Amino acid sequence: MLHQVPERGEYFLWRFMIDKGHQKKGYGKEALGLILDHVRTLPQAKELKLSCVPGENGPEEFYIRLGFEFTGEIDEGEKIYRIAL
Repeated sequence: MLHQVPERGEYFLWRFMIDKGHQKKGYGKEALGLILDHVRTLPQAKELKLSCVPGENGPEEFYIRLGFEFTGEIDEGEKIYRIAL
C-alpha cells in the first residue's frame, strides 16, 4: 500500500508484507525493486519512506540491505526508514 502526496513529493510505503512461508526466496527484493521503479516515475519523487516495528525476526535488516536508512524518527513504536530516489 503506497501513500502518495505528489504535490508535496511525499511517498510512503504504508504496508509491505511477504507471507512467512515465502520469505527468503527473493520475492520481497524483487517486489520492492518494482515499487521503487514505479515511485521514481511519480511527480517530485525524491525519496520513499517506510516504517517497521523493530525486533527479532523483523524486516529492518532486509530494508537496510536494500539501501534504506533510519531517519531517527519513531512513530507509534515503528522506526521510519528512507531511501533516496
